[in-house]
Amino acid sequence: MDSKIIFSAIVGFVGAIISEMLGGFDIYVKILMVFIFIDIASGVLLSFRGRSDKTESGFFSSAALYNGLIKRCYYFVLIFVVVCLEMIIGVHFLRDAVIWFFVAYEGSSIVEHAARAGVPVPDVILNALDIVKSRADTTAVSIKKQGKQ
Repeated sequence: MDSKIIFSAIVGFVGAIISEMLGGFDIYVKILMVFIFIDIASGVLLSFRGRSDKTESGFFSSAALYNGLIKRCYYFVLIFVVVCLEMIIGVHFLRDAVIWFFVAYEGSSIVEHAARAGVPVPDVILNALDIVKSRADTTAVSIKKQGKQ
């Protein structure tokens, strides 16, 4: 059998497993992945200009990048955990709330990077991030209320 076919089959199989673990590869996961990429890329760009807040010098550090990547991997671990919890509890909104939380967090970091780079940030972006964060917070409050009943 051709090695390209075997490689493609393995990548497809692993991708399907990861997608299932994340509760599907829907628009929320895609948006989160894009925000993570933009946040990391903008942080690296800032570090090339000496404006990073992750190091004392403000310049690029592979250790800071590594720590950031590990942190983002844990996002997906937590999404997997919440997908499992949804199955146990029998609800289907926790995953979305967790993803919204991470999207709001990454979005805030992107805005912070833009401000550090000297880019004026329009209020509409800040307001949109507040809406996403409030959606995640509202869902968390409703979860707490359901748990007390």
